[in-house]
Amino acid sequence: MHLVGIDFEDWYLDVEQTGEPRAARAAFARQVDRIVDILNDTGTLGTFFLLGRTAERYPEIVRLVADAGHELASHGYGHQRIPELTAETFRADVARSIEVIEGIGGKRPVGYRAPYFSFTGEPWFYPALAEMGFLYSSSVLPARGVHSGLPDHPLRPRRIGDTSLLEIPIAVAEVAGQRLPAAGGGFWRILPWPMISWAARGTSPDRPFAGYLHPHEFDDRPLRSQRGVRRDAFVNVGRTSIPQKFRRMCQTHGGTRFIDYVKSVGS
Repeated sequence: MHLVGIDFEDWYLDVEQTGEPRAARAAFARQVDRIVDILNDTGTLGTFFLLGRTAERYPEIVRLVADAGHELASHGYGHQRIPELTAETFRADVARSIEVIEGIGGKRPVGYRAPYFSFTGEPWFYPALAEMGFLYSSSVLPARGVHSGLPDHPLRPRRIGDTSLLEIPIAVAEVAGQRLPAAGGGFWRILPWPMISWAARGTSPDRPFAGYLHPHEFDDRPLRSQRGVRRDAFVNVGRTSIPQKFRRMCQTHGGTRFIDYVKSVGS
């Protein structure tokens, strides 16, 4: 089962914090249009994890996504890594994102994804999400990543304590006893399609292929950062392959919203 996750964040203005605002707005609009077109063409519904400050800037795009039947979930407000926050600042950040999303989409989000999959075991993280009414989180990379990851974390979704909160880790492939990230982002840029499809075939209803991609990966124009040529090379290598890989994933393995999976497994 392929769970379609899009991290709805403006790469230029809210991640790199660079670029000319008018050009950045035009880029973001064409990026999201391309994602929505692929989902519409393949009859697929997905979950958009909205960064609060991005959603605040593009309410009309958020409504377009919601009107197409896609789920609106939270990606926090300010895109800060979890270890940089305290329990109090985390709650404030997430609460602000809830207010923005509910104000635009008319419905309180029940899903959350940590920026950069940066949850590292903070004891206040899940209790805070449960108390704020979330039904699920998709905040764990169960492998060793460059800047994140919990390599010993279970691969299957699991209920958190005695709460109704479900953690849905993103997908990995197991090769020769090693866990390799395979869910999206930079990993999709470098992995060939047969490897991605093989990883998706290795999942099951109790271990779905939970994915993540970003709007900037769908831009048909080169990305340019003010952080230098190495950064430019990193974000552009293999990026033009993403739209076709995503289309093939939806056509070959289908796709659904995270909330639909949560409802299917019950409480």
